[in-house]
Amino acid sequence: MIVEHLKTIKPANVERMFAIGNTNGGGMSNYLAVHRGYFRGFGVAGSVIVVGNEPTRQTAPVAVIQIHGMKDKTCPYAGGLAPMGHLFYGAEKAAAIWAENNGCESAPTQSESGQGNRLLTWSDCEEGRTVRHYGIKEAGHGFSPQTEGGVDQLRWNFFKSIL
Repeated sequence: MIVEHLKTIKPANVERMFAIGNTNGGGMSNYLAVHRGYFRGFGVAGSVIVVGNEPTRQTAPVAVIQIHGMKDKTCPYAGGLAPMGHLFYGAEKAAAIWAENNGCESAPTQSESGQGNRLLTWSDCEEGRTVRHYGIKEAGHGFSPQTEGGVDQLRWNFFKSIL
């Protein structure tokens, strides 16, 4: 794996490593979070947990920021069978699964973002591994990179907040 190779070149500080991905890359990020302990957190847009790839007892707590269009038909927000044949959890359920994995002790705070989108945050989690979910009300599978002030900036601000 790339991370193992990087460790041979220069020591890698896993407390400062994050994975990000959009759509299929988000699926890969979810997979890496379940099966590898390399990352402090990950940020996905347009992807959630595929049924059968849930965190296990061996999955370490990992901070999560998830951004998902509420009108997504490719990776349905409510979950279900996608056109490509994957069976997905609903976006909010997937965030709750990560919160449970992270030992979050209470229900999420629910609010509306500055752009009127749905925001769920679990913040009382083991090792500070917060889980945050944005449901983008008017978006499908793709949405403007400027959503919520910039999707990449949103993820970066989240990652900085948990360092």
